[in-house]
Amino acid sequence: NPVENGVRLWVAGVDPYAERSWLFVYPPIMLRLFVWAALTASEVGVRIWICFAAVFAAMGALASIRTRRELGLAEIPSSVAVALILFSTPVLFALERANYDLLIVPLLIGAVLLMRRKTQTADVIAALLLAVAIWAKLYPGLLILAVLALRRWHLAIWLVVFCVLIGLADPPELLRFLVNNKTHIDTAWALSRALPDTIHPWNRPLAIDWLALWAGTPLVYLPG
Repeated sequence: NPVENGVRLWVAGVDPYAERSWLFVYPPIMLRLFVWAALTASEVGVRIWICFAAVFAAMGALASIRTRRELGLAEIPSSVAVALILFSTPVLFALERANYDLLIVPLLIGAVLLMRRKTQTADVIAALLLAVAIWAKLYPGLLILAVLALRRWHLAIWLVVFCVLIGLADPPELLRFLVNNKTHIDTAWALSRALPDTIHPWNRPLAIDWLALWAGTPLVYLPG
């Protein structure tokens, strides 16, 4: 697991971003969030995380069921919902690869529950949870649009503050992450240009398949 490997190097005093046999392209905050993995044997740490990830996926299913009830939508038994989520292809893929995307789920659930209280303290904590989610995987940064759409200005301000504080916690490390991430993206673009009309089952980055995926459709103009 690349995150675990990076954590073990970091705990040993070695810069994981300097490794060139494989690129460590994960945000610096992940080294802190998964530092516990260095306290276990490699296989044990991966197994522990897979169990947590499965629990987080189940939490997401239960949260969705609760929201469906509040919206007056058709009832789905909780056991069925959890089973459908846990045995869905995306979740099985995440568990098989021990991906940490599912870490985002409890952070979002906690933030939403806190936002319902509509108190300043709850907004500050919710903003912190959202900031951690954003820095953990970057794409949750789109959540700022939802916060603004809800006109939760106080929460939005704190969200920006926490995102800045987390990002600047270790500027040199942040810069090394950005360099590695750019290298990773450039490699994906190079593969995309080399194989513009071919979709292979091992092409995990969407950028590689994008041109072929949308060929002949109105979406062909979208960048990779």
